[in-house]
Formats: sequence, structure tokens, C-alpha cells
Amino acid sequence: DSPRWPGTVENLDNKESVSRTIHYVYEDGSKAKDDVVETLNFKRWSNVNLVTGHIDFQDWTTNDDTFDKVVSPTIAGYTADKSEIPAVSGVKAKDQDRVETVTYRKDAQKAVIRYVSTNGNRVLTTDEVTGKSGEAIAYSTTSQITEFKKQGYKLVSDEFTAGGAKVYDYDTARDQVYTVTLSERVEPVNPDNPTP
Repeated sequence: DSPRWPGTVENLDNKESVSRTIHYVYEDGSKAKDDVVETLNFKRWSNVNLVTGHIDFQDWTTNDDTFDKVVSPTIAGYTADKSEIPAVSGVKAKDQDRVETVTYRKDAQKAVIRYVSTNGNRVLTTDEVTGKSGEAIAYSTTSQITEFKKQGYKLVSDEFTAGGAKVYDYDTARDQVYTVTLSERVEPVNPDNPTP
């Protein structure tokens, strides 16, 4: 007859795994990119004394004890609070699983509204407004146009108002530029009735 294996062997666990999960989220907590999960696997041998039931555990071994460096993905119009998750070496079989979170915040954007005259293409004035990617540009050309009309100009075109409400784009390399074109009013004066 063969000797009986001690009952403790039934629950013997000679394999372990340790994982690192990287979450990519926006400021509101919603998902920005798929998680990146890396798992390291460990194993060990055990020697069981069939007389005493004693179990002699060997050291844990693995082919890889390092979580790799992971560069945070790029999302247009957003900046990650961590450019990368660094490598972690020397991970042990009984270490806790790791969880890292990378948060993406909207980039600051700028819009420029230029008021120009058709007479010599002179820039009459320029307004600059700032906000965040994807947000509505809180600006109206009405007051400036009204003021220029009082000075004797008339409106030719208004790129900012044309096409409806404007939003900040996701390009941090270039400012958004809108041009409002005005021309100097020239009115004929009737010699018989010189007052307009």
C-alpha cells in the first residue's frame, strides 16, 4: 500500500500571481482609455514528508519580477497628470496587486477675434478669450460691432457668429482665430441736401 498524503496537501498552493492595473480616466471619473493590466506569475516546489506530514516549501521563482514602464497614451486636447507609470522591479509572489490611475485634464485653449478694416486690411482691435478644450467659447461680437458702427464702420462679415456657437478645439499648437471684417462707410452728399 502507498502511504497516504497528508490532508494539508489538498490545499497546497504553489502558484501565485501579482497584477498591476492602470486606469485611464477623465476628471469626472469616466473612462478615457482601456485599462492596461500586466500580470506576473510565480511558482514554487514543495517537499512533503509522508511520515510527519511536514511540508518544506522552496523559494518562489519567476521568469519576470518586473512590471514594465507604461507611457500614458495621448488624447488630443487633454493632458495626463502622469506622463508614464514607471517600471517596478523586485516584485514578490506575496505582494499585493497594484492599481494606478492616470487622470486626463482638459487643456487650456485660446481664441482670438480680430476686427479688421477692408480699407488697407488694418487690424482695428483684437480680443482674446480662454477656456478649456470642448467647452463653448463665451464671447459675443455684438458690442464691438455696435461700437464700430458708431464710429462710421459697417459690417462686412463675422466669422465668429457665422455657423452658430463656437467651441474650443483640441489643438494646443495653434490658437483659433476668427476675423470680423468691417469697412468704412462712405456716403454721397447731395449738394442740394447736404445733411444726411
